[in-house]
Amino acid sequence: MNRFLGLSEADRRKITQRIGLTEKDLFASVKRATFLEDWPSEREEVLRNRFRILERSPEERLTGGGIGPFPIPAVVDAMASRSEFVTAYTPYQPEVSQGTLEVIFEFQTRVCDMTGLEISNAGLYDGSTAVAEAISMAAAVTKRREVLLARTVSPRIREVVRTLLAGRGFHFREVSFDRESGILKEVGDEATPSEETACLVIQSPNAFGLFESRGREWFAAAREVGAVPIQIFHPLAVFVSEKPASSGAAIAVAEGQPLGIPLSGGGPFLGMIAAEERFLRRMPGRIVGETVDANGRRALVLTLQAREQHIRRERATSNICSNQALMALRATLFCAALEWEGITDFARRLSDLANDKARAEAIFPGRVFNEYAVKGNRGLPLDYPELGAISVVGVGTECDE
Repeated sequence: MNRFLGLSEADRRKITQRIGLTEKDLFASVKRATFLEDWPSEREEVLRNRFRILERSPEERLTGGGIGPFPIPAVVDAMASRSEFVTAYTPYQPEVSQGTLEVIFEFQTRVCDMTGLEISNAGLYDGSTAVAEAISMAAAVTKRREVLLARTVSPRIREVVRTLLAGRGFHFREVSFDRESGILKEVGDEATPSEETACLVIQSPNAFGLFESRGREWFAAAREVGAVPIQIFHPLAVFVSEKPASSGAAIAVAEGQPLGIPLSGGGPFLGMIAAEERFLRRMPGRIVGETVDANGRRALVLTLQAREQHIRRERATSNICSNQALMALRATLFCAALEWEGITDFARRLSDLANDKARAEAIFPGRVFNEYAVKGNRGLPLDYPELGAISVVGVGTECDE
């Protein structure tokens, strides 16, 4: 018996024989990191240096889609490593958790400031699953099951959303984009929101790194038929562009990794979500609220938590049952260390550098943020068969602190 898997070798053979596939067949579609196979056994410090070089190599970049090795102030690591904070568990006992609750409350406040929306929560698992949570919120409020998903949303996010929501009765329609500009077509030129539509999901900056200049008109069209406008935003891009609320979004979600979270071989990540107040009772996860204790002193507690995933089960709006407290701490420390002016300056330098490079290399014109699409496989490959072999490259590692 394998100590980490509940199946014996005989069990596994029986399963693969039943489905007519070998274990090798099951994982045939998983891309191997072939560049690692040629590496000999080395001392730890030598391997670390190899990975540092690889991390900055555009040809072998393992990041993209808003995720990357962004600069992190030293104070973030110093504070986040303190023993008082090293826990990811939800602070159910407020009498001994005021420090952690204060951090999460501050995190929620920062997310609301970034988005311009009224409410936020203690964080979700990652940006991709946060999109699925936002769609579930919209469906619960509208009682509809049709999802209008912009094709300029990252292919990986679209795949995660379809996988998570499979079997729950959702029907997906895609809004195509203009192949010359890389952004959504005008409203009316393509599939538009209808009275059957639960929500419209747009990403800006989109999969090609471009700001969706027509997002406002698409969101207005969604509101006209009672659909919920959802924007996937970049937590740094909002400092040099419109906030999601100003664009007309009712729910905004993002991947928080750029805010002081290092890359560690596939994680950890941090889902961010904010919404209009009317969605308060549908907000997944944990919410920290402010109250007073028996002596009239300010106190923070977990509030408005029905813990429905334990009671309603498959009828629950969400089954998330924790939060990324340590990652939310890092994001909060990042914002506190740089302050709004510092983050704005950093975001502006990222944007300027990306646009300077994009003018000579990008396949689409238009304003970008941090990333841009190029021909070939120079960076993170993008699955758009209609455009041929393209990939997205970023400048995060080239912009110093």
